[in-house]
This record gives sequence, C-alpha cells and structure tokens, in this order.
Amino acid sequence: MATTAIVVWYASITVASPPQPDDALEADSSSTQAGIDLLADIKDLTFSFDDEGFYWFCRYLREHPAALSSTACGFDDVVPWQYLMERPSDYRGRAECVEGRVLREQPEYEVVSRPGVGRLRQVDLGTPGSSAIATLVLVDPPPSTPRKSLVRVRGFFIKVRSYRTESGDEGAGPLFVARTFDVVETARNGVRSESGVNSRDILTAMAGITFGLFLLVMMLRRQAAASATVPKSPADRPSVSGTPSDFEWMGEKSRESTPEDHSTRG
Repeated sequence: MATTAIVVWYASITVASPPQPDDALEADSSSTQAGIDLLADIKDLTFSFDDEGFYWFCRYLREHPAALSSTACGFDDVVPWQYLMERPSDYRGRAECVEGRVLREQPEYEVVSRPGVGRLRQVDLGTPGSSAIATLVLVDPPPSTPRKSLVRVRGFFIKVRSYRTESGDEGAGPLFVARTFDVVETARNGVRSESGVNSRDILTAMAGITFGLFLLVMMLRRQAAASATVPKSPADRPSVSGTPSDFEWMGEKSRESTPEDHSTRG
C-alpha cells in the first residue's frame, strides 16, 4: 500500500509539471548550432540558395512552431542592410530584425526533393536610396499587404544573395529564412502603426498654415483699402512753391487788356 501511494504521488507530480515550451529551444543558441555549422561553407554573392544550411533552417521553423512566432522587433532592433552585406560572417545563422518595403511576392512553392521543408513563400523587399533587394523565404503565409508597404521581420540570416532583374540589372541583398513579417506602414494611406507623426497630421497642419496665410493677406488688403479712402490733412498736401513776384506778370497782362487802353489806342 505504501508503495502504491508513492507511485500515485509521483504520477501526480509528473502530470502537474508544466511542459517545456518549444521557444526554449530557440532561446538556447545551441539549438541552431547545427544549422550554423552547415552555413560555414556557404558562398555569398551567388544567385542560388539551394544549400543544406538554408533548408536546415526551413525545417527548424517547421518543426518548432513557437520559434520566431513573435517577431518582437522594435525600431532600435532593426539591423541596417549595409551591416549584413559588409560583414555577413558576423551575422550568419543569427536571428536578426530588418525592415524594408514590399516589392513583390512570389507564388508559393514546394521543394519535393526536400522532405520536411513544406511550402515556402518568397517576398522581395527594397529600401529607399539603395538598389539592394532583400529576399525573405517564409514558412507561414504572410499577411496580405499592398506593394511598397513597410514591413519588419525577424529571421535567420543566411547569406548575401546576388540577383538579376528582367532588364538585366544585377545587384545583391541579404537572404533570410523567417516565419512571417509584421506590417509597419501600409502603402495605401501611409499611416504608421507605431507612434509618431502620420500623413493626416501633416495635411492638417498644412491646411491650418494655408488658412492662416489667407487671413493675413485679407487683413493687409483691408488695411491698404482703408488707408486709401482717408482724406489727407493739410500737412500731407503738396505745397505751392514760389513768391509774389513770380506771379506779377499775370497782373501786368490783365492791365494791358483793359477797355481804357483800347480806347486810347484807337
């Protein structure tokens, strides 16, 4: 009986113990060390990303749904693309935050020869002032968002990938394996989901400034019209220059034309 009681007590303790969350594996850096080791021989500035290390991280996210389930990327967490492209070996295999604007989303596909990878989605991002294009390979469907929308993502950096456009232009950009991304700003109305000044505030301020300038112009015009209708004081009127001698010729001419002079001459 004592032995049975001990077994029941131990079983109750075992059932009551909470299960270990899957994200504990993601928090432990050793959980991704195998994938990092596979990326040791990966080559940057190549077009293809058909590499063992790339597929390893795709399977890792598929097998651990809690890993990167929340991007948790703040503005200060974002790593500039330039850092990744200048020092790819320093970031390879690490979960980093980047942001960019959606250029295009490729149709989802499945690599049949790679079991366990599942269906993948490819999204290309751009950034203002640069010809670089970041490639996101997502294991989950991303949220529907218009082109040129600003998104932020936390993903495993794989390498710097080269690309060639349909027009023949060549370039490069970082390649990530991620779960999904967060929309920071939609291209439809340009309103940021974060705190800060948005386009509506700017338009309201511009309208207020324009209305204020209109009132100022109207006041100045009314003041100008009112000053034009006020009669001038004697001090403001132009004075007549000259002396009495300047006008003596007028008196002399009038005397020459009197009737007496005409009668004497006749």
